[in-house]
Order: sequence, then structure tokens, then C-alpha cells
Amino acid sequence: MSREPDLTSILTGLLGWQVIEAAGELQQVPYWCARVHRKAKVSRDDIRAWWREAVERAVLAERMPALVYKQRGDDWRVVVAWCALNDPRPDDWASYDLAGDCSLAGWAVLVKELAANIERYPAAAGAEVISRTVGH
Repeated sequence: MSREPDLTSILTGLLGWQVIEAAGELQQVPYWCARVHRKAKVSRDDIRAWWREAVERAVLAERMPALVYKQRGDDWRVVVAWCALNDPRPDDWASYDLAGDCSLAGWAVLVKELAANIERYPAAAGAEVISRTVGH
């Protein structure tokens, strides 16, 4: 029986730089505070509770929230506050109903694009606000 690759190996491959998991959070992911959870059987209530926790941690870290989770036997999924990309005000992040769920590969594209665009166009609309609000 082959062992599946771990989260950090997958993300390192997708992003092109080293990602580390420590104390339930991903390190080396610019602009994001990404909480990680694994569970044999994941319920919608689990995801909502984990999302609240992710938002609380992100606000404290002055970064955008992401919840990276995996149910045994399934692929990794990521919950993000889509509104954070255009309007990075933490008040809007708390509602799970305003969040979206995507694949790990989809989130990796978002991470790379956000990092590249803020570095490339720091004066672009919203970039100053994101940099000040979520830090880097």
C-alpha cells in the first residue's frame, strides 16, 4: 500500500517554494493565515467551527483566512473568504456563508497570483489596503 504525499509536499510542489506546517498552521504562504485540520469524517458543523477559528487567527495575524482540511480518503479542500480579495475587512470574513470551497491546486493558483500581483503592482487598486491589512 503506497502512502499519499503529505500536505506540505503537495503545496511545495504546487507553489514552487517550501511550505511548512507547524502547530496546525501553514508557514511560508504570503498574505494568508492557513489553519489545517484532518479528521476521519468531516461534517459541515466541523467546517463552520474550523472556519470561525481560522478567521479569528487570521485577524490576529493580520492576514487573510484560509481553512485547509481533509477527510480521510478524500482530497484536500480549502475554504477562503472570497470577499477578502477585493475588500480585505475582517468584519466580512466571519460568515461561512460568504466563504467558498476550492481544491488545494485552485488555492495554490490564488496564492501565487496574489503574491505576484501585489509585488508587481503595489499601487494597484486594493493592494495597499491588502498589504496594510493582511501584512506580508
